[in-house]
Amino acid sequence: MRTKLLAVLIPSMVAILLVTGYVTYIFSQQFLQEALERSGIVQTLALSKALEDALARGRRDLLFFAGEKPTAEGMAAYLTRINALRPFPYCEFGYLDLEGHEHIYYVTLRGKALRVPDAAIPDIRPSPFRLVEEARGLGPGQVVLGPLAQLDYHLTLGTGEDMAMGDEVYRLVTPRADAAGRIVGVYILSIEARDLRNILSLYNSIHSPLHGFERSLEVRYSFLFDTEGWVLFQSAEVGDPGLELTTYLARAGYSGTLGRRGMESAFRPESHYKHFWRMIGDVREGKSGIIDKADDGQLDVGGFRASYMPYAPVRFAPSENGTPKVVAGVAYMDKTRMTLRAGYKQVDVVFIITLSAIILVTGLITLLARAITRPIIDLSRSVASIESTSGLSPIELPDHDHETTLLKNAINAMIAAMRRQWGEIKSRDKKIEQVRMREAASPDPVALGVMAGLFPEIKGAGPLLERLRAEVAKAAQVDADVLVTGETGTGKQLVAEAIHRYSRRAAKPFISINCGALDENLLLDTLFGHVKGAFTEARTERKGAFLEADGGILFLDEIQSATPKVQQALLRAIAMRRVRPLGSDKELAVDVRIIAASNVDLREAIAQGMFREDLYFRLKVIAVSTPPLRQHKMSISVLAHHFLKQAGDTTARRGLGLSRGALAKLTAYDWPGNIRELKHCILRAAVMSEHSVIQDTDIVLEADAGTFDAAGTEQAGEAVAAPSDESLTLAVAPVEPVALNARQRAALPVIVREGSVTRGRYEALCGGIPQRTAVHDLRDMVDKGLLARRGSGPATRYEPTQAGISAVGKT
Repeated sequence: MRTKLLAVLIPSMVAILLVTGYVTYIFSQQFLQEALERSGIVQTLALSKALEDALARGRRDLLFFAGEKPTAEGMAAYLTRINALRPFPYCEFGYLDLEGHEHIYYVTLRGKALRVPDAAIPDIRPSPFRLVEEARGLGPGQVVLGPLAQLDYHLTLGTGEDMAMGDEVYRLVTPRADAAGRIVGVYILSIEARDLRNILSLYNSIHSPLHGFERSLEVRYSFLFDTEGWVLFQSAEVGDPGLELTTYLARAGYSGTLGRRGMESAFRPESHYKHFWRMIGDVREGKSGIIDKADDGQLDVGGFRASYMPYAPVRFAPSENGTPKVVAGVAYMDKTRMTLRAGYKQVDVVFIITLSAIILVTGLITLLARAITRPIIDLSRSVASIESTSGLSPIELPDHDHETTLLKNAINAMIAAMRRQWGEIKSRDKKIEQVRMREAASPDPVALGVMAGLFPEIKGAGPLLERLRAEVAKAAQVDADVLVTGETGTGKQLVAEAIHRYSRRAAKPFISINCGALDENLLLDTLFGHVKGAFTEARTERKGAFLEADGGILFLDEIQSATPKVQQALLRAIAMRRVRPLGSDKELAVDVRIIAASNVDLREAIAQGMFREDLYFRLKVIAVSTPPLRQHKMSISVLAHHFLKQAGDTTARRGLGLSRGALAKLTAYDWPGNIRELKHCILRAAVMSEHSVIQDTDIVLEADAGTFDAAGTEQAGEAVAAPSDESLTLAVAPVEPVALNARQRAALPVIVREGSVTRGRYEALCGGIPQRTAVHDLRDMVDKGLLARRGSGPATRYEPTQAGISAVGKT
């Protein structure tokens, strides 16, 4: 009865509470999210208004003086006075005379208004004269806003002081007309972009005019962008207004173009970011809005947005009553976690209420039905203990009533049936797995990539191989030098040959030199050649690798092995593309493309003083990296079957196949020797295997205890001990485990006595048996539960289990 009550009342109550809590959670999250988004929109509109006010203030300050006659004293006094009144100083104030060339140009440097000499005004970059044409089309009282530009001042003032400025500015330009209405000059007033950035920073800080409550520590930032989609700059720490303009936060999560002319930190995302470009389109049309990160599928816990980004246009009117025009946009990114924290608190409340109700109902039910449900509870505990003890033992409880006894007997009958069926299933599964692992495995149907057909010699699959093929294709299309790096055995020469085969030099020679195989003098002679009589044994002339590869490609393998003298000679030859054979008085021009390869980190070699840094950068015009095999194990199946076919052709044993177990063993290995080691392993297995399907026991890896010669004796790793007296007397104490051969029955007592055994030790105990026989015996005893395998590779040991110890004890 208690079980029925618990099963009906508690789930029903929990379901009601959970449904109620979930509905409340959904609605509260929606309203909270809407409130946060509205708060963000208000923040962004206020920020847009602050930027528009800053630009409008600059327009009014410029027009206020535009009616005055331009004089050096008046302009200097006005710039000094207006800079003292404004929250940020104007960095340029100038007048360009279009008739008399009597220009007046002031800059603000360290708080002072300094005049730029007339002769130096044309050196200002970007030139202010570029804005004259835009000013000609303006009427009286109108101002045009120039694009964001980076100043490049390198001027010498009349005082003899050098001045250099490199700030980004917005220039405001208005014309000055004479009495006849003819434009005779233009006034220019410049606002630093950093001052506009500091407005963004202020509104994103605790000093913001809109700061009404303490905010959490999530990332928030604002950024300004133009109508072409370029992110110009982002907000920074309000305490450091002199920081350089950056966009690193605004471009997070995007890929695109970084840097444009005159604005190195500007960034424009690629066209496939639909939400970003929708924002740009809205701003061009003068619309404000908000972008939810849910548009990209990035949802928070509970299905709500993890962040949102309101945006608004920034307008500029040419005159006080003119029609404003959108000149930029501002966006505010708020990665708030407030909705998530509120959801967690609500979940906590619902959980506490639910837990309290469960405890109360459970206590009442327990008190009411404890006496009549005790036998069933005891039986339930006994059944539950079966899982905790990981066994299927019969339940032994005293009989309390007829129903409980019937249930106990039914459970015991079920346990007995389960034990029989479990044993049968285990035995059947083991046999099926053994048969399946011995079956021939076909190559996995993996996608080789779109570039696989172009480079059939580069075998393998996966993104790393596809990227390697793409890099090879790009390197083949140009005629620059290439540096190929990668671990030994990863196919660096194969990459070099592929670049040559698909380059414009394919019809020309491909000369390969292994720098690590030759000493210094022989390598110099091999590379540059000599003339007859250059040294005692120089009876004939030798052209050298550079001249042999003229018009083609010279491949320098193991370039890190070159001595400093060879590196110096290579540096000059690569830089000048001219070589001088030993004993010759003249240099010969060569047209050679260099492909160098190294299996070590050349930057580390440079740090250790073993490789020249200038030679490294001469060689690394294009860099191609060959990935190690352990990073693209999906290629092992393709490579193994390819090498197996080659091995079958080589050994005249066509039709060889790999079993599933052999392929699984190959895939689990890390391959320190990479593809070369895999090829040799397959060839060795093809030669040594006695069957048409290679099994896992035929695969000998370097991580095993050692390699063996044709006679089966171990050549490396653990040495094989000669048969000892102990091995000769093993037969005196035999044991009788089920289905053990004579070697296993004789060796098992010694293994139990020693506590563990290695494969090499087992071979010695059995009188120096072959490796494959020892591996078979040990695995058989592991499968039968007499031994347990510990470790892997050379450290593999086999320890006796309790069943093995019991088997020895029975004898």
